[in-house]
Amino acid sequence: MQALVFRPPPAERYLLATCSALFGILAVAILGALLPLQALEILPAVFATAGIVVLAALIWLVLSETYATFRLRIEIGFDSVTLRLPRRRGHVRLPAFEGSLPLASVDFIESRSEAFRQLGMIAIQRAYRLVLKDGRTVELGADRQFKAPLFGRAAEAVAERSGVRLRQGGMVDGNAGLLAAAGTSVPPWNAPTLSAAEAGQRMEHSARAFRYIGVFVLIMTLLRFFTRR
Repeated sequence: MQALVFRPPPAERYLLATCSALFGILAVAILGALLPLQALEILPAVFATAGIVVLAALIWLVLSETYATFRLRIEIGFDSVTLRLPRRRGHVRLPAFEGSLPLASVDFIESRSEAFRQLGMIAIQRAYRLVLKDGRTVELGADRQFKAPLFGRAAEAVAERSGVRLRQGGMVDGNAGLLAAAGTSVPPWNAPTLSAAEAGQRMEHSARAFRYIGVFVLIMTLLRFFTRR
């Protein structure tokens, strides 16, 4: 039986690597412009410091995402699953895991949706974890919105080859932390889930917000096109 390998696609890996390089250049340029403001009055210095903090958070997020996309690998063989899981695999930093598990040790697989609210928007991801027969758990990771599913496909493959159930759970609210770069967290897996009505509201709110973003991007693109004529 052929082994199944799940990794982020090459296009995603190298796009993030390019973004990391561009962010590095941008960081040097912005820091060069902001640091002289520290010698000015208190108010400009406060704004400059806030800008540096936000920039550092964004750079850390991009760098950790880039590392994770190159590091992540899930291989499902005939009788075992080999995992190389970095800490960032979704909106939440999870315990890193590296090693092989017998497929026979898997009792069942759980999944649930996790919603994060910040700046008037809601981002939703679908998380998956392996529950082993000895009581241990291994969190595979979470598929975020508008990204090709990876952990879900891997979980389905593990379920199929091990002959176990994939339990589809409900939705919980997570803590978005600081720009999803620090302090992000989710409740434990045994926490109560939202009602169907509440989960539907989260999904509708999320879809509406991203539609607004799409309309804004379209308008800006059209404005740039017509102003260049």
